[in-house]
Amino acid sequence: MSTVKVNAIRGVGASSDAITIHNTDGTSTLSSGSKLNNCSTDGTTNLTVSDGNLVIGTAGHGIDFSATSGTGSSELLHDYEQGTFTPTVIPSGSAGTISYTDQYGWYIRVGNCVSTWIMLNFTQSGTSGNLQVGSLPFTSSSSNHGDIGIFQCNDMENSWASNVGQFNAYLAASKTYMEFRGTKDNGAAVAYLDMQDMQFMRVQINYRTD
Repeated sequence: MSTVKVNAIRGVGASSDAITIHNTDGTSTLSSGSKLNNCSTDGTTNLTVSDGNLVIGTAGHGIDFSATSGTGSSELLHDYEQGTFTPTVIPSGSAGTISYTDQYGWYIRVGNCVSTWIMLNFTQSGTSGNLQVGSLPFTSSSSNHGDIGIFQCNDMENSWASNVGQFNAYLAASKTYMEFRGTKDNGAAVAYLDMQDMQFMRVQINYRTD
């Protein structure tokens, strides 16, 4: 096998070297303005992708920010995703029949943090138990201590007890569905929203996944 030893590579007609080869360790440096498959460097510390995407080829890898000071358990940004899902109403008791007029869900995931937006129009018959909304895009973290979200609707079939404040979405650990809990003002345990028809039910919740 033959070996070609050079200190630099320069294009024909170029006035400066495009690549410099370091004699001590064999590493190379792209000079300012040099391009490699639509990527360019300023010759010092910056790399620019002029067209196309930066593709992470192996799951679990990403952009490492550990050079910055911090006390977190991880500084690796290893996941980003956005999309849609179809949320479903899940009674905690009898399944009955649920009919949807609108059934929309959107989500964004950054690292292990998931943000979801939900809108439902539905009627029900023969159901029982508490109202739950499921089919979330990711299972909540096993170390989750309960994430709280915002809930609002235009019309509810039933009213709730006078000693219960605003209901909020509640997502427990290792779940793909949320419940709706209201705080009581008499020192008793929380109340759960029961199954009922709802128009323009809107939910927004942020939660952690593993």
